[in-house]
Amino acid sequence: MLTPQTLQKLPDDLIDLVSEVQTDIIKSIAKKLVKADYLTPSAEWQLYKASQLKMSTKEITAMLAEFTGKSKRQISKLYTDACKEAINNDAKIYRTYGKDCSAALRSVALSNTLKAGVKNANGMTKNLCKSMVESSQATVTHLMDKAWLKVQSGAFTYQDAIYDAVVELAKQGIATVTYPSGKTDWADVAVRRAVMTGISQTAGQMQLDLAAEMDCDLVEVTAHMGARPSHALWQGKVYSISGKSKKYPKLSTATGYGTGGGLKGWNCRHDFYPFFEGISERANLPVDVTENNRQYELSQKQRAMERSIRATKRRLAAYDGALAETDDEVLKRKLQNQFERHSAILKTKEKRLSEFCDKNGLYPQNDRVRVAGFGKSVSQKAVHGNKIYQLKLLDKSIIDGTIDNKTYSEMLKNRTVVDNADLENGLPIKGKPNSIVDMTVSGNVSQRRIYGFDGKALVDIDTHDHTLPSAHPTGAHKHIFDYNKKNPHGKPKSFTDQELVNNNDIVKTGVNYFEKK
Repeated sequence: MLTPQTLQKLPDDLIDLVSEVQTDIIKSIAKKLVKADYLTPSAEWQLYKASQLKMSTKEITAMLAEFTGKSKRQISKLYTDACKEAINNDAKIYRTYGKDCSAALRSVALSNTLKAGVKNANGMTKNLCKSMVESSQATVTHLMDKAWLKVQSGAFTYQDAIYDAVVELAKQGIATVTYPSGKTDWADVAVRRAVMTGISQTAGQMQLDLAAEMDCDLVEVTAHMGARPSHALWQGKVYSISGKSKKYPKLSTATGYGTGGGLKGWNCRHDFYPFFEGISERANLPVDVTENNRQYELSQKQRAMERSIRATKRRLAAYDGALAETDDEVLKRKLQNQFERHSAILKTKEKRLSEFCDKNGLYPQNDRVRVAGFGKSVSQKAVHGNKIYQLKLLDKSIIDGTIDNKTYSEMLKNRTVVDNADLENGLPIKGKPNSIVDMTVSGNVSQRRIYGFDGKALVDIDTHDHTLPSAHPTGAHKHIFDYNKKNPHGKPKSFTDQELVNNNDIVKTGVNYFEKK
């Protein structure tokens, strides 16, 4: 028998390997997209693309070759350790009831079952690698052709075409596993499902082989809260392996054992162990169906949130790979903006998951949000990216006049006050990042300048009309800086309601500010 917790944790190390190579492939493709020559004439494009595709395939194949060597060792160890644990746990039960299974544990049948399981898993790995190469080739071809056509059309700039290609790659990644239904999965998701199911089924067959040797026809199925509703109907009960029992239903018929949707099927964490009528004590208490279904729904929401976090981390890895290869400042700025935005999205998703788990008494499973390749370096960049993004949002709220009073009040507490007489040419255009400076004339604030995250002036608040009422009909007014213009000091504008609240210490309606009629 294997516990649900054991089954859940089994593939973690292998998942890390899959995730790492998957992320590396995405970063590799991103680099190819950035460095490709989309100005190549039509007659030469196919040849150029073919050479790039060949280079990409060679690089990806090398990654996968290393992965395959590691994964074979991992798989062999995973299957051997897990199946031994399952069989040894059952053996302890047999010994408890006076049945010696030493000889049975050494049987050829058990050994052959284990070997077959490992062989099937290695076959899965081989197919996965083939699928990853094919998917990578298709992705490179599709995105490069799309970018080239955009550039050749003249409707898109070189930078925009590359940017769009990288964004599409970052969003979609490489769908490495396609099922007969047409559904696609990320490689790590598919491997987790395949390994958990494969080990469970291999161990299950070995358990049945041992039960036959021990002349044991009854088994008790494990139970746990949050089981799939269809599985909750049969969990925690006793079944007959042969179906010959008049008291207990047949295992395969009642539980769907041997099918993908049944006991020990896709992602199933249930198991079974020997049960002896009149001797064994039932280990599994009945599970409240309503509460079980509630826990199941919560777990599904948690899984969905975890998948979303992993997808965002892969996006960030793709942007990071592209940023490392481009020297084009326009493209770099566009990609950096995306990196910062998704850094903020990642932070929000992680916060929501944490709050969801706290609210519902769930345990955060860090292994399920881990993306190998999204290592310390990219993680630190993402932390910084989120910080910059939040500061840019703050700047935008200052420019729009929507910054909340609490945040603005905190900035005002730390403002600097300088007298105009001490300034040569008024307030400087550069100042301390995220600061406010008040300039006074005869002890009264004449101008308030707000600086952004990069230290550049964002907004000026003037408390009078400069003795030019026709140009400043509201009296007090504001200027928004626009550094794309020769004179960045914008035209005078009226205040938003929020700005009037925030700056009521120096701007007062009916006193020095008169709303336009």
